[in-house]
Amino acid sequence: MVRFSNDADLLAYEPNVFVDLPLAAQRRLRAEDVVVSGTSVAVAAGGLSSLAQGDVVVLGREPGQWTAYAIDQIVDDQALTLGTAAIGFEFEDGDPVAMEVRTFSPQAELVHEELLRAVGIDVEDVAAGLDADAVLSVSVMRRLEVLGTLSSAYAAGVGIAGEQALIEAKAARYHKAFSGAMRSARVLIDTDGDGRADVWRTPGVARIVRG
Repeated sequence: MVRFSNDADLLAYEPNVFVDLPLAAQRRLRAEDVVVSGTSVAVAAGGLSSLAQGDVVVLGREPGQWTAYAIDQIVDDQALTLGTAAIGFEFEDGDPVAMEVRTFSPQAELVHEELLRAVGIDVEDVAAGLDADAVLSVSVMRRLEVLGTLSSAYAAGVGIAGEQALIEAKAARYHKAFSGAMRSARVLIDTDGDGRADVWRTPGVARIVRG
């Protein structure tokens, strides 16, 4: 399923989500004795060819010394380059660290489907002939998808993650932000495949913009 957002979009919006919620995230890969040199990461055990730009890695050693980075490029199966970390612990070049690749894709996929239904697109209704490609307001849907995924992830983290007061506060914040964004969003939809908007929709509401 092609979504409107990826894990790097989550990281850009909430720099701590991959560190705050290790148990709510799905772990795709773990490697020990990873060597970091500037923005280059060498993983002797390999396994990187299954990753892609826009995925997120978390590097660290001890509790409190973990930092999430978006992947900038997969060089080969044993090497990748990192984007700039938004915040976090800085590593010295050559330091051996552990690395995990974490993702919130399961939550994001559910939110993606919810958003499409909210603007009148049911991907399982083949007869209707509409899918995510009918959405012209991609940046609007990306923001909604990010907020919805963060809301879902932090809600899942309540009771299982570290600083509960912080997790609960973020869960409430992102739930409110997602709900508010859903109510105010205006999403342009191309219903006939000509690349032009035919209607705009909010959750449960459709308005004509072109006859």
